[in-house]
Amino acid sequence: MQRRLPTIAFVNAAMLLLSLVLATIPALVAPAGAAPAPAPSAPAIGTEVIGQSDSGTTAQARAQAAIDTVQGITAAQRSALLKLYQKLDSINQETEIATEQYNAASSELDTLNTDIETQQNNYDLLAKAYDIAAHDFGQRAASTYRDGGYSTFQLLFDSSSFSDFYSRLEYLKSVNDMDTRLISTLHDKKTAIAGTLTKLKSDRAAARSLEFELKARKIEIEARNSQLQENLKSQDPTLRALYERTTQVSNEQDRQLALAITLGKLADVKIEPNSPASMALSFVGTPYVWGGASPAGFDCSGLMMYVFAHYGVALPHSSAAQALMGSPVTGPLQQNDVIFFGSPIHHVALYLGAGYYVEAPYTGANVRVSKITDPSEIVAARRYDWKQ
Repeated sequence: MQRRLPTIAFVNAAMLLLSLVLATIPALVAPAGAAPAPAPSAPAIGTEVIGQSDSGTTAQARAQAAIDTVQGITAAQRSALLKLYQKLDSINQETEIATEQYNAASSELDTLNTDIETQQNNYDLLAKAYDIAAHDFGQRAASTYRDGGYSTFQLLFDSSSFSDFYSRLEYLKSVNDMDTRLISTLHDKKTAIAGTLTKLKSDRAAARSLEFELKARKIEIEARNSQLQENLKSQDPTLRALYERTTQVSNEQDRQLALAITLGKLADVKIEPNSPASMALSFVGTPYVWGGASPAGFDCSGLMMYVFAHYGVALPHSSAAQALMGSPVTGPLQQNDVIFFGSPIHHVALYLGAGYYVEAPYTGANVRVSKITDPSEIVAARRYDWKQ
């Protein structure tokens, strides 16, 4: 009867396959006790400490400044205009919260889909390697069972000495032990990836559910915004004309301010060439587009993502997520710092200096330069390590 012994070729092939497979597998679970994500910072502007308010003072100051330029407006008309601006600003904030939450969910879903594809490939590779190793190991086990103890005695008869026999027996034992460890390791990895795959699919389903809810909320808010615009059209023609006039004045003030800063005519603000601030300023006048992250249109986090990508900083399309990246600003703000608004955070802008910043504000408005009138509206600031 022909004896069947494990071959060096099989052992080498099995171990090579195992090393290649395991090298492709990323860490499946974050280590226990991992440090939590850093909290957003509360920086300072000059001697003023930034707090946790979201009062809308800046928006009201902008509306007030535009109204003040209109000649012949009565006190009643001024009051009615301010109330209208307050309603619009409230809806804009709600829309922005929904937009940024939607952006975060979409980003999470993209990440989950990528992870699932990677883990599925790893799972398939491991399953194939496991089946091959198990098949070969099973054949050798069956051969040993059929041959009984004959192979061991044959080894003794073929050996030139007892030490030679002992060496051959130890070799056989080490090969069998290696096979056992190989099968066990592959089985453990296969089980682990199967569990990870189940979790990822569950997470993806949750993200899709959240995305659906956010889309529904977005539709609802847009419907309310449209309703408010219809109400505006139904207002007294004089009040409606005053609103349109003050809006035009505000837009022109934004344009002139951005031009003055770009041309270096504001003594307190000198824009560093080839910097995020200079690029952001170049997009002043670009329309706000929900979900936008290109020169065709931006939302607030999309503008930051696009600008900083040109300087080596990869940001997620979410203001809340951006607030956890980079380094916290604990001292006075500097040009190119990124500032955040709202609780929960739902708006982000790029600081220029002297209280000015660039932002993509809300639907119906363009990218513009604004000025901080109430530092407490800024709830966090981060400094990214950008490269020219």
